[in-house]
Amino acid sequence: MVGVKQIPLSRSRNARPPSPPFMGERDAGAQHLRGEGAKHTPLLTQRVRSMRSEMTDAESKLWQKLRGDQLGVRFRRQHVIGHFIVDFACPSKKLIIELDGGQHNEPEGLDYDQKRTNFLESKKYKVLRFWNTEIFENLDGVVEAIWRAVNE
Repeated sequence: MVGVKQIPLSRSRNARPPSPPFMGERDAGAQHLRGEGAKHTPLLTQRVRSMRSEMTDAESKLWQKLRGDQLGVRFRRQHVIGHFIVDFACPSKKLIIELDGGQHNEPEGLDYDQKRTNFLESKKYKVLRFWNTEIFENLDGVVEAIWRAVNE
């Protein structure tokens, strides 16, 4: 692919490279992976598998509260929607949970996150964002906010 920087798959436990770049109009026709015709590229499939096996500490801690229908619905982790990999998704409720570290507070990260959120919302998903520090300092409050969104 011309103009797309390939990101190495190895990473530290608490830092993750961004999802593949926002593809603008090309993404407009992309569909949800399950049952709507979107296709994984081999690189994307490999990246998702790597991210699932190397979750950050904050993702791992939240996943323990989301997995196995604990909130009455099923969540998927490191789930592909269009050309993006979201941290957690509940397809039945069209709900996305994103955990953000410090890199998301930089101008480039804020711009990328806004484009990503716009794309996901155009697909009728609701996006909830939490800082990693919220997971460590107020996990019960984060889970309650997710529970409220699930039950809206």
